[in-house]
Amino acid sequence: MKSVLVLDDDLLVVRYIRAVLEPLGLKVVAANNVAAPYGGFVRDGGFDLLVVDIGPWNSSGAEAISLLREANPKLPIVIMSATSAAAWRSRDAERISELPAELVSYLWKPFPPDALRAAVRRILG
Repeated sequence: MKSVLVLDDDLLVVRYIRAVLEPLGLKVVAANNVAAPYGGFVRDGGFDLLVVDIGPWNSSGAEAISLLREANPKLPIVIMSATSAAAWRSRDAERISELPAELVSYLWKPFPPDALRAAVRRILG
């Protein structure tokens, strides 16, 4: 069973993602910061996909991407945001722009379940 790490501080978003992805046979693990999952990520051999929130108010999503990709450079990522990329901190936008296009999908909140399913299927194959 493939596993998905969801990093978002909004519990409703996490529940929504879980409700969409678990019926696809994916194990969904959720956290609201990178400190919680990072140790397990290394110990347990990692996740197959990262679904992460990026916003203009903090760098936690972009920092999580950097940390987790250090451990697994081929980690596919679905980036979610309620704001346009132009509103992200310049440091975060720079980090994200350096990611390989074939390993990244973007979703702008709010997004329908089919958009999440399509992004996950595209990235995981």
